[in-house]
Amino acid sequence: MARNILIYGLIGGAVMTILHFATIPLWDKDNNYDLGEVFGYASMILSLLAVYLGIKHYRDKYNNGSISFQQGFKVGLSISTVAGMLFSFYVYFFYTKIDPEFMTKYQQHFIEKIEKSKATAEEKAKQISELKATFADPLYNNWAFQSFIMFATVFLIGVVVTLLSSGILKKKTASEQKEAATTDAPIT
Repeated sequence: MARNILIYGLIGGAVMTILHFATIPLWDKDNNYDLGEVFGYASMILSLLAVYLGIKHYRDKYNNGSISFQQGFKVGLSISTVAGMLFSFYVYFFYTKIDPEFMTKYQQHFIEKIEKSKATAEEKAKQISELKATFADPLYNNWAFQSFIMFATVFLIGVVVTLLSSGILKKKTASEQKEAATTDAPIT
């Protein structure tokens, strides 16, 4: 089971990392961070198909074609954990090595959005002040904390995918199916 979890967790994390890295030119060039968020969450959901595939592979190859909801849930959460850890390491590397000025550019993006809004000058000033206060928070600029937040995000999406996958893929063993058939048979 551990090998299956590691393989599918690494696949999920690698797909997420590659998709994030590959889409940087699409959203970073024009500071279109709204598009970046869409790509980011879409890549997380897409990459977590590895959870479904990992549970199915475990059921079919290692568990004789059957799996309980609990077993599927355990496998899926483990795969999500590995994928989330890999992506959080990438996020830390991204913030510290690839684009150390990311938060400055990200903040500027939101300031420009506020300035272009139809709010009054007073409302804009208040919103910009609140935004700057948020970005000044030490945790906001703590790359280890931001990496943990990304792990938690991937993991929580993984929980949802795991619940769905475990429910869809659960299969009783042949003996459990026979037993259920005999107890459900009409009495004549």
